[in-house]
Amino acid sequence: MFTLLVLTTTTAVHWQGTAIRRSRALNAEVQRSVAQKDLLLREMAHRLKNALTRVGAIVRATARETEAKEDMVARLNARLQAMSSAQDLLMLSGTDSADLEELLRFEIDQVSGSAARPGQLAGPPVRLNERQTHALALVFHELATNALKYGAGAQAGGELRVAWSVEPGDAGDELRLIWAERTPGRTAAAETGRGSGFGTRLLEVPIHGELHGSLVRQAQAEGLTIEIRFLLAATGRTAAA
Repeated sequence: MFTLLVLTTTTAVHWQGTAIRRSRALNAEVQRSVAQKDLLLREMAHRLKNALTRVGAIVRATARETEAKEDMVARLNARLQAMSSAQDLLMLSGTDSADLEELLRFEIDQVSGSAARPGQLAGPPVRLNERQTHALALVFHELATNALKYGAGAQAGGELRVAWSVEPGDAGDELRLIWAERTPGRTAAAETGRGSGFGTRLLEVPIHGELHGSLVRQAQAEGLTIEIRFLLAATGRTAAA
């Protein structure tokens, strides 16, 4: 009887200890899950705030440059679609990053309705983080739209080429992108006027405000060149670049 009592007590103590350990492990797992959920919610709130800030800037700029309601709706819809497309690329990558050339092709194809030609885009592989992807999606959309309406896409014999490189700097690797349009028959004055008026605010806000970079226009007879520079994130350059 005594032996049975000892065995019963020992077994009970063992199972009680096991239950306590499992309870503690479960509690720790719950706490980790709650912490991860809180972190995810904070990240989502931060991204939503950034998205709303971008949308607000787009709406204000679109309202300033348009008078007819129909024109404003069309332009605003196209610009918001550019943002949506950038988000699609980020989600498809599964890494919160996007390929620069893929983003360029997507925006040019979407605006022009035709695929970029071989040799039209040239540069090393570059991964863009979320902020860079959203900012450049809007910039590329504005540049492509203007080229189609007034620049290389609207001129007989017009040509668009985009080239980029990654250059080392004191603060880290810097992306240098050249958007070059060849517009036969257009004067330097015409190109200067085009460069100073088209969606200027929507080009400068993303480059200066979000990427802390620079945007320089050079207008000459039969052509317009735009140089964009900004510092890449630590993971912005691939090993092959």
